[in-house]
Amino acid sequence: MLLRVAILATAISTVSGQAAATSSDARCPHAATAGPAVEAIRALELRGARANVDGWSIEEARSFFAPDFVSIQPDGSVTRLDKVLTAFADGRNAGFARSFDITELEIRVYGCNAAIVIGAADIRARAAPPDAPAWRVRFLNIWRRDGERWRLTANQFARIPPDPYQDLEP
Repeated sequence: MLLRVAILATAISTVSGQAAATSSDARCPHAATAGPAVEAIRALELRGARANVDGWSIEEARSFFAPDFVSIQPDGSVTRLDKVLTAFADGRNAGFARSFDITELEIRVYGCNAAIVIGAADIRARAAPPDAPAWRVRFLNIWRRDGERWRLTANQFARIPPDPYQDLEP
């Protein structure tokens, strides 16, 4: 647990440092929650969700992820881009989900080059029975601008357990 917190803190401080270095640029407000950069990140988040359902090519994935991409899994393990790309048999990934519905998306762009997204999604895996309930996950994505495009640099996600009282009447 402490290692996960340390890795996440390092990633956020790195991104925050990049943002601080560019925050004097008048074109880039300190923390924007609206505007063209926010909408570009929103479109990429939705594209990533669709890729979990429809799949995508290895070229699309390489363009989407930063070369140093790292993901902290719910069990605390760390996955890097090279491992992600091993799932692209014959240059294509089929997607693991029957549905991947983003239900919350909070986007903050820092300076001109960094963004943090906090979101939630309901996911139905292809391998699960059709009547299985959706997994609910909370995620944190860290984006950075690479030239003229945004790339996913890091993420962490955790499953939100079902509410044991949701079906009880008051």
